[in-house]
Parts: sequence; structure tokens; C-alpha cells
Amino acid sequence: MARRRKRKSRRRQEGRRILECVPQYSISSGEDKPVTAARKFIHSEGIIPPALLLVKRNEHTTDR
Repeated sequence: MARRRKRKSRRRQEGRRILECVPQYSISSGEDKPVTAARKFIHSEGIIPPALLLVKRNEHTTDR
């Protein structure tokens, strides 16, 4: 039997296209909680929105 191709959602594709234009930063939270680490990083680097921060909590968990 022939396999059907999965339909790609236009909304999802548009969201990905937008995210490609947004700068992304990856940081580690260290001793701080993820939100505190993100706020300190934003303040120290002078990041202006829109931006996406990926904060690594531990080796298994990453917060956006």
C-alpha cells in the first residue's frame, strides 16, 4: 500500500519562518533560577525584543 504524505500545517510553517528571523541565545542558568538567569543575561547584554532565550537548567531540561 502507498503511504500518504503528512500534510504540513501552514500555521506551523509560518511560525517557523518567523522564528528564523528572531535572534536566539543559549545560556546556562548556573546557580540562579532560569528566569533570574535570563533577566541578568538580558540586562548585561542589552538585548532588545523580540529575542528567544534558551536557558539550560540541567543536562536534561531547557526552558524557553
